[in-house]
Amino acid sequence: MGRNAIEVFDPSLARRQTQLQRGGTVSNPHFQGIKLSAEVEARVAAALQAEAIKIRAREEERRKRDPTYRPDAIDLSTLNLKPFDKYTDYYARLGVGEFASVAELKKAFLALSLRLHPDKLAGATTGELAAAKAKYHDVSEAFEILSDLA
Repeated sequence: MGRNAIEVFDPSLARRQTQLQRGGTVSNPHFQGIKLSAEVEARVAAALQAEAIKIRAREEERRKRDPTYRPDAIDLSTLNLKPFDKYTDYYARLGVGEFASVAELKKAFLALSLRLHPDKLAGATTGELAAAKAKYHDVSEAFEILSDLA
């Protein structure tokens, strides 16, 4: 996956992770007044550390797979984002993995678009043409969203 990945930045999670990395305790304004036991705080801290390790591993995997990936170059403003459905797996539509590079996305899109393009299906029935057209638009939408630089 390239620089154009859609990531959701959660500032409260980032604050909690920073607190834990500095050796602090987890505080949440919704639970003020509730005292957590040391065991529960240790579990929460361990869970947040595991999540931070997972995020770092994912970042490292992305760096290995896509040499153009630069997390500091991503514009996190929502002004230029394409509308997307968070319940749709756009990678599955293209038939690529979650860590696919920009080149792999483009290659998969070109292969699928050549196979599904309505002009390539000259001898197909009306139902097959409609299904191929719908699939082609799904693939095009997936590629457009995943290749968006915003």
